Amino acid sequence: MGPVGVLVLILCCIEVGAQVSGPCSLSDEDMEANGIRMGFFFWYRRSTVRHGESVSFRCVQGYGISDSSLLRVKCNNGVIPYPKCTKLESCGPPPVVLYGEILQDRMKSYEHGSLLTYKCPLYYKLEGNQNITCRDGKWDDPPACKEPCKLSEEDMEANGIRRGPFFWFRGSILQHGDSVLFRCVHGYEISQFRLLTVKCNNGVIPYPKCTKLE
Repeated sequence: MGPVGVLVLILCCIEVGAQVSGPCSLSDEDMEANGIRMGFFFWYRRSTVRHGESVSFRCVQGYGISDSSLLRVKCNNGVIPYPKCTKLESCGPPPVVLYGEILQDRMKSYEHGSLLTYKCPLYYKLEGNQNITCRDGKWDDPPACKEPCKLSEEDMEANGIRRGPFFWFRGSILQHGDSVLFRCVHGYEISQFRLLTVKCNNGVIPYPKCTKLE
C-alpha cells in the first residue's frame, strides 16, 4: 500500500472513531445526591450503560418526583442526566372534624403517605372520603359528620301536621338526607301536596306548614 493509501486509511479510522460515543458510568454518589436508586427492574445492576441506552431509577423512601416518567433517562455520550427526587414533607395533626374522630392514635406529626380513617357517631352520616392521606405536607380534605334530625311533636303540632301514614316504622330519628312525609291534621290544609315531603338537612327539619280551614 502506497503513502496515499495509508493516509486515506488513517483518516477513515479517525472519522469512524470520532463517531463512537462513550458509555456512562453509574455513580452511587450522584444517585444519593439526587435522592434516587436504580429501579426495581434494573435487575442486573450494571455500573455501566451504553450510549443511547435507557436506565430507570426510583425515589428513595421519603422522597418524590412530580412526574414518574422523569425517572427514566438515557445515557448521552458518557453523561447521565440524573433525575432529581426531593424530600417529601411530613404532616402535622389531622384536621378536626366536628362530631368525628379518627380510629388511629392522634400524633403531632405524620410521615408522607400516612393514612387515617374517620368515623361518625351513631345516626350521624359521614359525607366525603372516610380515609385521608398525608401528601407532601398536606392532608386530603377530611369528611364531614352530618347531624341527624329528631322529629318534634311540639313543632309538628305548631305547624298543624302529623307524620305520614307510612312513616310509623321509622321512628323519630332521621339521618341527614333522609326524606319524611307529613300530613295535615284534621281541619287543616296545604296549598300543594308535594310540600308535605321534606328532607333532614344536617340536624334541621324544614317542617311544612298546614293552615286551618276557614
